Amino acid sequence: MDQKSENNTAEVVANMALAHEMIMNDNFQLKSINDASNSLEKRIHDVMHKAFWDVLEEEIKSEPPQFKHAFDLLIEMKTLILEMLPKSKGADSMRKEIEEVLDAELLKQQIDHDAFDIGACGSFILSTLSKICAPVRDAKINFLKTQTELVPLLRGAFEVINLMKMDIANYEIKAVKPILMKQAVKYECEKFDEYLKENKDGLNLTKIWLKNALDLINSLRSPSTTLKVTPGLVITNAYLGLIFPTDDLFPETLLMDSGRLQQIAGQFEVLVNTVSTLTFCLHFFSPHLATDEEFIQRLKQNIFVLIDNSKWNESLVENIFLQIQTVTDAECTKREIEKKTPAQWDILRKQILRFVTAHDNEKPANEEDNKLKILIKSRIRDYVLLSMTSQTLQTPTFTVLSPIESELKDVSSRFVRVVNHNKLVHCSRYMDIVEELLGIEPEQDTDSESDEPSPKQ
Repeated sequence: MDQKSENNTAEVVANMALAHEMIMNDNFQLKSINDASNSLEKRIHDVMHKAFWDVLEEEIKSEPPQFKHAFDLLIEMKTLILEMLPKSKGADSMRKEIEEVLDAELLKQQIDHDAFDIGACGSFILSTLSKICAPVRDAKINFLKTQTELVPLLRGAFEVINLMKMDIANYEIKAVKPILMKQAVKYECEKFDEYLKENKDGLNLTKIWLKNALDLINSLRSPSTTLKVTPGLVITNAYLGLIFPTDDLFPETLLMDSGRLQQIAGQFEVLVNTVSTLTFCLHFFSPHLATDEEFIQRLKQNIFVLIDNSKWNESLVENIFLQIQTVTDAECTKREIEKKTPAQWDILRKQILRFVTAHDNEKPANEEDNKLKILIKSRIRDYVLLSMTSQTLQTPTFTVLSPIESELKDVSSRFVRVVNHNKLVHCSRYMDIVEELLGIEPEQDTDSESDEPSPKQ
């Protein structure tokens, strides 16, 4: 691929990714560089800005004062403010006043004749900003009005202007989002077509992803079955494979959602480990506690607080176990129920530890532990499948999932949202690929993937 093609591809992908993120992320907002608290970009930005403001201060305090950088800054701020003004006639008088007070030729003449009052220009800018800014910026502007030092005042005003630009941009994004939602599928289809024109092998990973789903279905099928494998079945199972992924493969058609899907998969894994831990506890507790839904929910919340994006490992599991033991002993004391002995607690600790860390390959789980994990994953997978194939989000009907009902609904809804949008954009591509894998002529298959059953894994 030549440089021009690479540049075209990069632009197409960047535009497609931005539009996609606006659609999929309800809280999408443009952020200032200052929000990237520890990035290289911010460090470079800070160094460059400090150098500018240091030079500005040196010029203003020199004898006689120099105003080259001050002049450039005022003209830049004037331009930015004018860009933010509404296009309506109501803003004409303010626009005219800004043009007159910060007129470039006028400022140059004032500087040449030692009549330049930079403090007055700074105060005028703050006064103007106070009339057009969002209420959230009022406190900052009022603080700047108390500044007696010129450079902090100008620097603060410039920062407020940039924040206001971000406020306006995010307001416009919010306003245009309903329109974008209506056009999103068509837009992404067209942009992906452009991407494929520049990348003839742009669906290689997608083909592997779908073939892996087909291979898994075939490996689980009984030799005596007469049910045919349809494209819909393959596509549905390819999606379901993203819930508990066994590799890092992401199809090109889902690359823009890879980070989102990895996060969702991690949350599904947390739910598996959490409900497994609670299942062990339910069998360990006395009937008084095991049947107390409020107490079980309290234990679950304690587990989630301790997890807080942490990796499941021995240290975390030990902390979770100690929290369960502490809360349970306190509850037993409160209810005057006999407590478990240290030896009994140690059995539960080892059971939970062995189960949760089994995926590390260092401590193989026993057969019963494997059965429990397989059962829970299967139930979650079945629940997600029901949510994918119905118009409304389902209520878990599996008893083992009851303790995590609300969390499962939340994570599943986010997963289904990604899947449903992805289907609308790429379903025809998937159908073409799978039909080729199955040796089906396109007109032979009219099934939709939305009503296909899923083989057990």
